[in-house]
Amino acid sequence: MASTSPTPRKQRFRLHEVDAALRVSGGVYAHAAKLLSEATGRSCTRQNIQHWIRKHPILTETVREAVEEIKDLAETALIENIRNRDTNAIKFYLETKAKDRGYVRQYKVTGAEGQPLTAPPAQVVVYIPDNGRDPEIVKAITHAEYHTKRNGASTA
Repeated sequence: MASTSPTPRKQRFRLHEVDAALRVSGGVYAHAAKLLSEATGRSCTRQNIQHWIRKHPILTETVREAVEEIKDLAETALIENIRNRDTNAIKFYLETKAKDRGYVRQYKVTGAEGQPLTAPPAQVVVYIPDNGRDPEIVKAITHAEYHTKRNGASTA
């Protein structure tokens, strides 16, 4: 005789579990999925997290808050490193936040042996369809020739 009990439902995550995983993971979907999998023993993927966020717009705010919290944490660590006289942290801060005081990274690009860079003249290649009229399908002309012909044709 056939069983009358319903098919067992797939175990689902709860909104508060997804919310907590997103907060702990700093808003990183793949990390939140890993945390959920480890905490519940159920499989969870980055795509599952994306689905939850689409389904529950409140989670978008959770992600935004988690990302902002991580930014604050990084800025706090940077400031601590500056106070501990970490040269790399000091340079990074000055190059990104003190541009108004002249702390910018500049690059001087030159050619061989410090000479100015030179570029060859531009070359335009015009592809003309054969259509049975002209045996020469492709003709290469210089940039100057192109403009001369174009300007000459427009004034003629």
